[in-house]
Amino acid sequence: MSKQINVLFSSEKSEFSSSCVRRLEKSGMNVTVVDKNGLKIIDAIGKRMPDILIMEAFMAELDAIGVLKKLDTAFIAAKPIVCVLS
Repeated sequence: MSKQINVLFSSEKSEFSSSCVRRLEKSGMNVTVVDKNGLKIIDAIGKRMPDILIMEAFMAELDAIGVLKKLDTAFIAAKPIVCVLS
């Protein structure tokens, strides 16, 4: 039995985002959607421990570079694979 992949997806509500989430879920992945906000992403990573993080480059409060820097110094057992959308 294989482990289900957990994806944390952060984006504003759009047809593109909805389409991405549907395709990921159709592929058998567990997708959690959070607001396009770097601080909310950091909080969600700590709570949900995703395998994959998909976020936009420019966000409120903390951009993708800031999120990556926080991830680098965070005490997280397994850091997620990161995809940054622009």
